[in-house]
Amino acid sequence: MEIITYPGNKRVWKSLIVSKLNGVSVKEVTDVKMGETNKSSDFTAINPFGQVPTLKIESGKGVFESNSIARYLAREGEKKKSLLGKDHLEASRIDSFLDVIIGLESNGFPWVGKANKAPWAASIPRAAIANFEAQTKKIMSGFDKALDGHKWLVGDDISLADICWFCSSYPLFATVLDAEFRKTIPHAVAHFQKLEEIAEFKAVAGGAVKFPETAPVLVYEEHKEEKAPEVSLTYFPIRGRAESIRILLNATGTKYTECNPKDWPKEKVAGLESGLLPFGQMPLLKWGDFAIVQSNSILRFLGKKLNVFGSTDAEAAMVDQLCEAANDLRELYVRQIYEHKLEEKAKAEHKKWTLSHLANIEAILKRNKTDFIACSKLTIADATWFDVMDNNVRLYSDLLDSLPLLKAWYERFSALPNIKDYIGSDRRPKAVNANSLG
Repeated sequence: MEIITYPGNKRVWKSLIVSKLNGVSVKEVTDVKMGETNKSSDFTAINPFGQVPTLKIESGKGVFESNSIARYLAREGEKKKSLLGKDHLEASRIDSFLDVIIGLESNGFPWVGKANKAPWAASIPRAAIANFEAQTKKIMSGFDKALDGHKWLVGDDISLADICWFCSSYPLFATVLDAEFRKTIPHAVAHFQKLEEIAEFKAVAGGAVKFPETAPVLVYEEHKEEKAPEVSLTYFPIRGRAESIRILLNATGTKYTECNPKDWPKEKVAGLESGLLPFGQMPLLKWGDFAIVQSNSILRFLGKKLNVFGSTDAEAAMVDQLCEAANDLRELYVRQIYEHKLEEKAKAEHKKWTLSHLANIEAILKRNKTDFIACSKLTIADATWFDVMDNNVRLYSDLLDSLPLLKAWYERFSALPNIKDYIGSDRRPKAVNANSLG
């Protein structure tokens, strides 16, 4: 077997460590010219997405995505039961930790990139980095609690959870986790140091990490830095049309104030006259001195402001497409709540149509093979779809049983630290709709 990648790609580490622990022979091929090798017909025959790392099997087939490659290699050798879990419970706990590690990477890597002065991180603003830092430390503290009193993350032997955590934590310990913070996570520090001394880890990672004593000095493009604006969201004390906006603001760690109208008829008239509410509707978002209404327009505005609208034109188009598809499903839901009022016959028909729509999203997730719904990172499409899905799951508890990828995405998004905090807090309105249904 060959694992194809570019030189120095740390996302290969977990697979190399697994192969060494598991007695599986894998050759690392690094003579890749990105933009050429990965676009060739030979390469896309084994990985239609043109990504690295990719594992080429003797049969000519390929396995891609770093976690999938590591799982494949874990299944191939003598330590399969240890690495993947000795029973269903251990296997599920390993998967749980792997899902949390996705959050560790998505928050930690931009922070590390900023510390390393990576060109792609140069424009990330101060407020975003502060949020990435806070979330990284919160997740790392969770791992510390998980390791308190336990030799390994799962079971009584090393597993894929330990390996993936080590590989994702390595750049954090090497770059940004200073001595003061490390004192708060003694079990995680001890576990990391234990792992780096294991021969198979040392062969891949190269030995002990020199921990930084102090936090790195981060450089910001101050001329591009905006003073954090005051953000407010005005809407009725229900979830309704504003909930996807709340989900996005919380997912990105954006601070905002929520306001409810005290005398809506009067405020509506005043808003129409002043132009603050040009269509006499809410939600209303204020971003500093700028005000905007219409929920979908608000989401797109925030997507651009918060850098969650995709990284390329193609990704932005995919985000837009998925938001429109979510709105189609939202309209069916609104009709069910306000027009049919959950009448049983209409409800059965609605569930059928909903499942038909969701099957299309399941197919997209299968093709994309990404952790988020539109691409490899959070976008407004995730916030929109989570709101739509959450509403429909409340109506039909078994809705996602036949849609494993969509169900996994829904559970994964629900478990993101910021989202988990929000949906369990008093900040989230208890009422879903204006007529108490749903």
